[in-house]
Amino acid sequence: MRLHLVILIVAITAFHVRAVTNEHVVAEPVQEGTGTVFRFAPAHITFTLPYYWTVIPESELAAYKAKLRELFPQRPVPNYVLAVQRKALFTFALPYVLFEVEQRSMPTREEIEQERAVFADSVRKAYLDLHRQGMFGEVKPMDAQYDPQRNVIIGYWEMVRAGDKRRIAALAAIFPCRYGFLRLHIFLPADRQAELLPVIDELISSVTFDEGYGYDPKLLRKRRQALSPRTALLILAVLAIVWLALRLLVRRATRPNDFMLPR
Repeated sequence: MRLHLVILIVAITAFHVRAVTNEHVVAEPVQEGTGTVFRFAPAHITFTLPYYWTVIPESELAAYKAKLRELFPQRPVPNYVLAVQRKALFTFALPYVLFEVEQRSMPTREEIEQERAVFADSVRKAYLDLHRQGMFGEVKPMDAQYDPQRNVIIGYWEMVRAGDKRRIAALAAIFPCRYGFLRLHIFLPADRQAELLPVIDELISSVTFDEGYGYDPKLLRKRRQALSPRTALLILAVLAIVWLALRLLVRRATRPNDFMLPR
């Protein structure tokens, strides 16, 4: 068992002591292991889909997001681009994973650390209204940890679903990358963690980005050295204003004043 999986299980143990293939997916057989390699072109990623897991159809994912808009009209719906789950009679039966893409500039090391630092508070805030509405019991997040080996932030929390009193464990795997962040939101039955955590760990470990789309600090240094288009436009605008102001001053200086005119 990998060291990072051991760390994850130890962290979760400490927490308890304290309290259908879509058109964008290319499937290829795997020579080693028991899963299937999938390439998801829109997110520029490849990962291993675990044995006996399947991709949730796009239509079902669209319906899921539509339901979120209906339930929470005041909240922006996350940009979920893909969902996978263990095969079951119903879609979005536990365990399942949502893939979210947050498009922005590639984050700096400081921004990655900030993302890690605010994770627990972000989870509390995200579930606060649901808790007040009686949909979930107390939500208990742990502080997230950064895994430098896989270049991913791992966060964990637990909650009780009020409808059926089921205890749900959840993990977030947050990958910084060229287009911003790729977030995996993973939900599983809390009482089956010993069985499912190794599977989830394999899935997280298998995520790779297409060439040029992974996180590369060298690009950050180049970005700092080169002017961004917005900065260049701002500089040009300022220079244009200065040029116009100088022309007006020159015209005024060369125009005869009233007291210079002959009487």
